[in-house]
Amino acid sequence: MKVLAMMEKTTSGHQRFIYTTQTIKVPRDVTHASIHEEVQEIRHVTFTGRLELLEVNLNMGLRILGKAVFKGCLSLKRISVPMTVQIIGYSAFLGCGSLTDVELFEGLEEIADLAFLSCRALQRISIPSTVGTIGSCAFGYCESLTEVSFQDGLFEIKRGAFQYCVGLSRVCIPTTVHTIGESAFAFCTALVEADLNEGLVSIEAAAFQGCTALCAVSIPHTTNVIKDGAFGGCTKLLGVELASSSLFKLELGEAVFLRCNALVNVSIPSAVNKIDNEAIFHGCPLWDDEGTDDPLQDRYANLPIHEACYQASRTTVDDLKTQLAVSSSNEKTCLVDAFGLTPFHIIATSSNLRTDLMTVLLDHYPLEIVSQKDRNEKTMMDYLLAHTSSNANPMIQMVLKYTLNFIMSRWGLKQWRTKIALQMEQRSIEWNHKSVVQILKSLTTFFQAEVTSILELALWKIKIISNSTLQDDPSSRRQEEEKEEVDRESCRMICKADVVISNVVGFLWQDKDESSIISNVLPNSYHIISMAEI
Repeated sequence: MKVLAMMEKTTSGHQRFIYTTQTIKVPRDVTHASIHEEVQEIRHVTFTGRLELLEVNLNMGLRILGKAVFKGCLSLKRISVPMTVQIIGYSAFLGCGSLTDVELFEGLEEIADLAFLSCRALQRISIPSTVGTIGSCAFGYCESLTEVSFQDGLFEIKRGAFQYCVGLSRVCIPTTVHTIGESAFAFCTALVEADLNEGLVSIEAAAFQGCTALCAVSIPHTTNVIKDGAFGGCTKLLGVELASSSLFKLELGEAVFLRCNALVNVSIPSAVNKIDNEAIFHGCPLWDDEGTDDPLQDRYANLPIHEACYQASRTTVDDLKTQLAVSSSNEKTCLVDAFGLTPFHIIATSSNLRTDLMTVLLDHYPLEIVSQKDRNEKTMMDYLLAHTSSNANPMIQMVLKYTLNFIMSRWGLKQWRTKIALQMEQRSIEWNHKSVVQILKSLTTFFQAEVTSILELALWKIKIISNSTLQDDPSSRRQEEEKEEVDRESCRMICKADVVISNVVGFLWQDKDESSIISNVLPNSYHIISMAEI
């Protein structure tokens, strides 16, 4: 059979193969190729396995890229799909391991199954608004993919579309998407944020299974089914916001939160017809081997402040202030839920870290509440430090500033406040457990210095009183033994632990003014994280 081949030279001197409607076979050693302007469809497997293909220019007027047309072209680095192309066919670019840059335009309607599977060098992709469906495993195993941009118009993300995209850190699902398919984002281990918008109806089985960096998620009102294992194995998942009133009856499959061993903040709405805590939450701290009697359905129904904080995506500042005003006049309002979570814990484990809501809480409650621990011995700051969202950093800084400014303003030490502020400014880029501990260590050092000064002054005062008593009693036997010059330095030199323990603390508490100083410089509120390492 005759091979019809057209060749031309590129500007760089390479031989370029021209694919035409008459082409029967593409040379195995082709390095550069162009598609003739008359071609509307590149037939199945046309360029499959052309290992040396570096560059291909697709013509305007092309409509269909057929099945496996560039499958296994290991040297191909870049492809620009013209706006006239409507369909990228099944496994069209499967296994193009060097492909780093793919350009798609408006007009594209379908990205078929396996279209870009195992394009391990692909770094980013923007899906045009004209694409209605992303096929099964279309971008699966694209290990270098860090950025995906979806547009309104997308209707369905099919099974495994982005599974094992281990570099993908954030996805924002458009309002037009009604189904996230089975295992669509499974084992995207770097995924920290998944924005699910109103309009989403179904989250299929294992859709986010094994997303071990995902920290919190908000489920839209429109969602009526979350199938088996949808968030199974999301080991850092702290909070799941489920709408208290759904547009539909919500159906939860089995093991939806299987082995989500960090999950503490979730309330199952009354819209769920049937709930089996053990089946849904097996392996979670909300459920242990012995079971639990603590309610998860409408968990915050009688805790209006908790409910307002839990629904952070939907609560306004005025809503929260109203609830706080009502609760202030209600003596029966509880500060903790059955699992020991305060409203601060709820905000810190939310999918929407609202600094405005946190500020309202800080202004309303005594600062000591910030350090309160839940049933897992975690403070609000512990959860913030565990949060993977990009919004965690500014909230950590805001809470630290608020807390430290409050504590140190009570001490009235401007110089120390300036030093703390400088340390915080130097660490404002990224907060973690270590950096927060270092700030609190500095605060503890200043606190110890303040308390030491107070104790020294108290000891000095006791010694003065003691020496004055001896001088007033010439016949006292102790006068000769303990007589010495009464000045601050000598008093400090003879201060001993037994004196502090037996005399100073008691002395301070007898003096109302000085005991109030101790209580002011020794607030529990600076323990805003678990202080075991300090």
